[in-house]
Amino acid sequence: MIYPPNATTGTHCIFLSRKKRRRWYKLYIVSPHLINPKFHHTFCRRFRVPYGTFLKLLKKVTDHPLFSRWHLSKIVTQPKLAPIGLLLLDSLRYLGRGWTFDDLEETTGISEEIYRLFFHKYIKFGREVLYPRYVKYPKNLEEAKTHMQSLMLLV
Repeated sequence: MIYPPNATTGTHCIFLSRKKRRRWYKLYIVSPHLINPKFHHTFCRRFRVPYGTFLKLLKKVTDHPLFSRWHLSKIVTQPKLAPIGLLLLDSLRYLGRGWTFDDLEETTGISEEIYRLFFHKYIKFGREVLYPRYVKYPKNLEEAKTHMQSLMLLV
């Protein structure tokens, strides 16, 4: 069920009553099967990151002020907004598997507009926070050779 734009957030609120969304949220966020190796393999295939990396990324996203609009769901008087963990998973699926926002809406019941808003913030977060921290250019020929050897190990 989609409700009119919220006066505080300016976005459409969708309650968490959809069965599909609860199932996805439960499977990947609330109670993942961490002792099952197949879970880790499947998770990595679907979202293109290991589960541990996803959890670290979720913590960074949750703590960052760019995503404060999705923190309003912690306020008792606000309706429960789409969970930030599910939005992050779906953004990874959008990037890694070529899904569209329409595909994600059909699967989870969260509107395309919510995905679009979150994804634009996530891309900005990647550009301003993740890229400067994790992407390093080699400073000399020796570093370049070391980086190339590391890349060859991944193949």
